[in-house]
Amino acid sequence: MSGAPWRVLSSGLAGLMGSLTERGLRVAWRAALSTDPPEDPEDPDTSWKEAVAWAALSGALIGLSRVVVMRKATAYYRRSTKDLH
Repeated sequence: MSGAPWRVLSSGLAGLMGSLTERGLRVAWRAALSTDPPEDPEDPDTSWKEAVAWAALSGALIGLSRVVVMRKATAYYRRSTKDLH
């Protein structure tokens, strides 16, 4: 798939979904642990446990949300344009 409409759609959706997922993860972290998630996991003042937990959770969930939204966007684009490649 190519073309400006696809690039705009896929980039916009991926960015939006990543932001929404991170926001939701921050809320869930606060609810579960009663603390804020680390602002900078690479900061030496952040504990290893907290830094690794945040990196693993955020990486996995943001990656998963990106796959889901891109698959849905691809299916929509293909149906809309009849472009199957």
